[in-house]
Amino acid sequence: MEKCKGLPLAIRTLGSLLLSNRTKHEWESLRTNDIWNSESILPALKLSYGQMPTYLKQCFALFSLYPKGYIFISSDVAWLWGALGLLLLLSQGKTLLDVSNQYLSELSSRSFIQVVEDYGTFFYFQIHDLVHDLALLFARNECVIVGSDIQNISGNILHQSYIEDDLRSIFSAQGIFLVRTVLFPVHGVGAKAEVLLNAWISRYKSLRFLDLSDSTYETFPQSIAKLKHLRFSLSQKQYQNSEAAYFNLQTTKFAIFAS
Repeated sequence: MEKCKGLPLAIRTLGSLLLSNRTKHEWESLRTNDIWNSESILPALKLSYGQMPTYLKQCFALFSLYPKGYIFISSDVAWLWGALGLLLLLSQGKTLLDVSNQYLSELSSRSFIQVVEDYGTFFYFQIHDLVHDLALLFARNECVIVGSDIQNISGNILHQSYIEDDLRSIFSAQGIFLVRTVLFPVHGVGAKAEVLLNAWISRYKSLRFLDLSDSTYETFPQSIAKLKHLRFSLSQKQYQNSEAAYFNLQTTKFAIFAS
């Protein structure tokens, strides 16, 4: 209780961690870990994160792309993780959603996510603000939430999340970047300026997930077919108006995720 500062989240997380480490030696190792001397994000959360398998850490880090208090939909998370190649389809017969739900179940057992509503085939969940802070801490070199306060984006960033509509000013830098994700998590906020789409196509050659579900684009330019790794979210209207570009993508074996 003292180590967890009396916070229920920290106690639950530590309890889950102890449950998965059952020997006396493992418990004593956790008790004497130097991380308890940390004054930053709760040590219990850091300890639990440190015990995660690598595949789960990679998926967890992407929660940092969403604002605090965000309500996640399990199926949307599955499309993002799947597009980035983070879901390991280890056994035959498992779908992308099966594996994603397995990962989310593991995160739930560690008290890193809290299910809000469960509808069977999909569910809504949240993460605690402290858990969000933890994701930000460990993803800060690869993930960024882009707002009007951001003047430029580091060339090392792989995943971008936009929370405002018109952010053209950040594209003053020239060059090719290794960005994998462009996400618009806030409902109603989307890409409104054509210069943004053209910049992504010309500079983000490794792009795998491009969220245009709330954009104002009527059609996609033919040049989008140059993004050889792209899997993207697209609306029915954009699909119908971009038939040529769509079939070009399809013939090069691109995966299209329809929103």
